[in-house]
Amino acid sequence: MAGIILTILVARIWGVEGLGRYAFVFAFVAPFSFLTHLGVNLLIIREGARDRARLPLYVSNGFGLSTALSSFTLLLIFMGICLFKPSWDMRFAVLIAGFYLWVGAYVQILRGSFHALERMEYETISQATGRIFIVGIGALVVLLKGSLVELVLVFLGGQLVNLIIGLFIYRRKVGRPRWGSDFKVWKELAGRTYPFGLNLFFSIIYIQIDQVMLSLMRGDEELGFYKAAAALMVNLPLIAGILNSSLLPIMSRDYLEDRSRLIRLFQGSFRYLFMIGFPIALGTTILAPRFIALFYGGEFNPSVLALQILIWTVPLRFVNNTFGAVLTSINRQKLRTCIVGIGAAFNLLTNLWFISWLGYIGASITTLATEFLLFGLVYGNVSKHLYRIPIVKNCYRPFFAASLMGFALFFLRPLSLWLILLASVLTYFGLLYGFGGFSQEDREVLSSALGWRRKGK
Repeated sequence: MAGIILTILVARIWGVEGLGRYAFVFAFVAPFSFLTHLGVNLLIIREGARDRARLPLYVSNGFGLSTALSSFTLLLIFMGICLFKPSWDMRFAVLIAGFYLWVGAYVQILRGSFHALERMEYETISQATGRIFIVGIGALVVLLKGSLVELVLVFLGGQLVNLIIGLFIYRRKVGRPRWGSDFKVWKELAGRTYPFGLNLFFSIIYIQIDQVMLSLMRGDEELGFYKAAAALMVNLPLIAGILNSSLLPIMSRDYLEDRSRLIRLFQGSFRYLFMIGFPIALGTTILAPRFIALFYGGEFNPSVLALQILIWTVPLRFVNNTFGAVLTSINRQKLRTCIVGIGAAFNLLTNLWFISWLGYIGASITTLATEFLLFGLVYGNVSKHLYRIPIVKNCYRPFFAASLMGFALFFLRPLSLWLILLASVLTYFGLLYGFGGFSQEDREVLSSALGWRRKGK
């Protein structure tokens, strides 16, 4: 939410090219983020849930390993930006964003420990405070027509707030946080977590690299049009991430103790996320011109088609995230990494041609095609190693309910946008309930994700 609010403000005040410069800074450093922690946070979630006695050992040495890795990463970031951007203000902004990643590595490790303990509310407190800081101070910087460097400094400050509060909670609820320097444990962590880190790297490549390529191949204006569309949906996949991160420690235990329950949670998560993602995509496709005009104004009309294409990545990313979490929970993270690596390579190579030919529209098409490819790969492999989920059985009720909602939208378009949205939500969920779209598995997934079962023990 912090990102989209600031993106809208930047677009309104700094214009299309200013938005493109802002987008480039964070898109450029994003592929380096995996180097700062190698995915230790995901290992902590899985292994900490299975053996909580080792959690402090993983956390302390995760801090130490991340410190060494982040120092090296910062050097790489500076060398990289010097090759591509000659202006010193852009170089300085990117370097500050590198420090933002460094602090973020510690935040991710704390986040992993909170998820392993199934106390996601701790993460919520620290992240919410950091984001409020970023939105509040960042909005002032933009409104007062500050510089890009000043805005990136605000992001670094917000991440520091997030870290400080997270450390305070960890000390109160777990123990005193330490920076471990046991090189044997570092070697163990690096050896066991590199599939998680590579998976993160490949994921960022196929999500962010198109923005870097757009800036370098077509200029910051085209990147601005693309970013305006992408920003409206960038936080939506967090719904899947939050749900599946909550379920991951439970599914990891169930793989060893109760595989039938693991399959129920997997199927329920898939159905829940398709139930949410499909109507969002359909409704946004119909209302895209209204959304662009509302948030950005007429200057960004070229972003409408990009939004209508990109929004269909949302339901795909929702369900792909579920399949990915399942692969991790059944100790197939290396396979997951290979799949995401194939998607990243496909995205990179296809973008080289599509961006040069169609610009930001080509980047949008490539992103959607990559999600379809990933869906085919994860579906096939989860079917092989665990369970073949019946797609039609789990999707036909939300599909018909959303289709009827979309049909109604055509007649509601002259009304106020907010009235349309309210009517659409009521229509969709009313139809879904009438079709019997909510099952016992759905309720079990929700109770597990929210921790009701744990708290009731």
